[in-house]
Amino acid sequence: MKAIVCIFIFFMCVFVMFASEVREIPLADVQAIALRNATEQWGTIFADEPIPMYDAQDCLIAWQFNFSLNKPFPEKNELLQRIKKEGTSLYDAAWNGDEFANMLIGARTDRPVILGFSRGLSKEYDLHWRLDKLVRERFSSDYRIGKHYFIDMGWRWTEVISGEETRFIKSLPPYQVCTRQEFQTLSSNVDYPAKSFDYSAQWDSYLAGTTHGRDFIKIPRFENMPYIRWSYGCTPTATSTICAYLDNDSPNRSGDYSRLIGSYFRRYDPISEETCYHVPNSLPHLADAMDTDIVYYGMTLPTDVSPGMESYCNSLGHDYWGNYYSLHWDYLWSESEMFADLRY
Repeated sequence: MKAIVCIFIFFMCVFVMFASEVREIPLADVQAIALRNATEQWGTIFADEPIPMYDAQDCLIAWQFNFSLNKPFPEKNELLQRIKKEGTSLYDAAWNGDEFANMLIGARTDRPVILGFSRGLSKEYDLHWRLDKLVRERFSSDYRIGKHYFIDMGWRWTEVISGEETRFIKSLPPYQVCTRQEFQTLSSNVDYPAKSFDYSAQWDSYLAGTTHGRDFIKIPRFENMPYIRWSYGCTPTATSTICAYLDNDSPNRSGDYSRLIGSYFRRYDPISEETCYHVPNSLPHLADAMDTDIVYYGMTLPTDVSPGMESYCNSLGHDYWGNYYSLHWDYLWSESEMFADLRY
């Protein structure tokens, strides 16, 4: 009997192991999903060559697609020269959003199918001017691009080879130029443990022809979502963007959120090394409440995110929510699932 139980347990373990085995999706299937969904989202599109994205262990993790809208995708060097000419102005260049779009698709079943999409070029194009500047400050003018690395949306790196030297460059603030060992150490920070889930069912659905549809919009009345430039740190900026959205969207909600943002100002940000305009007054308060490092890296510990958001929102003294609610974090949380998304 004992032997039978052991054999049963063995086969159950084998079954679970194979059932949860991570599958790498063939590029042809990933391309089909990307083209199908991009066409539904933006109409007539022309795709650039997909960019393979790797994790810190050099394993393929995603494919970055860029699309030209309504006309053939331009020659790469010509486009890069146009981007370098724009420089920091590319953030506000109308042609970027009018002429291009991008979509990030997973490459394995332990990642969602669609990781992100938006108008405009992906960061690998969008920030080429910054990467070129960082390279030329440190190396000779002759260099070539190696692999692109995707740890998360704000932690994207590019491998650059110049002569006998190889460096890893982060073109999003805070800008960093590292050796391979430094890059791997930074990307395996114990404060941000990687989570792995099984998205096999979602992949099977998309491989069978599912598309996210044009109604795949998590933010109702998204025109009320303002553009807030990165300042102080990632999490305070993201939280302030949501606060500003709730402020703008207040007439459509049961609660009055008009005090979440009081004013805007201009400041020089030492981390991004840029002058930031239209900075909401919530940003410094949130950075302080979340104990964000505003000097070197703009990092916020995950354990400080929710308490900081709660502290800031409850400090504002709202006394009216439509039904004379006092300001409570739970009420604000229930009104906006976006806060929960940001927290997790």
